[in-house]
Amino acid sequence: MSSAALAYADAHPATGGGGGGIPKRPSGPADVIPFPMAHRVAFLDRTAELAASYRDPERYLASVYRQQEQSLRRRGFAEDIVRSEMTALEREIEARLAEYEAM
Repeated sequence: MSSAALAYADAHPATGGGGGGIPKRPSGPADVIPFPMAHRVAFLDRTAELAASYRDPERYLASVYRQQEQSLRRRGFAEDIVRSEMTALEREIEARLAEYEAM
């Protein structure tokens, strides 16, 4: 075996070309970030359209908000994230609902 082939064979795979050292593994669980509810356009549009069709949209929306909040909590999101996402959700649906009421 030539000396060049020997040098190549002895190289560590993680450091043998352009990448640096062996990456460290994360020490704890990964942070899970919810997909922002305010970006779920189809869900928001459908919810606002249905709410606008009800005689009492607040009752329907309270049910939707309760379901979404329970879903976030069930998935283990921190309370501050749940509150932030619920505030954003309510704001987006109210804005879309106002468009229906203006018609």
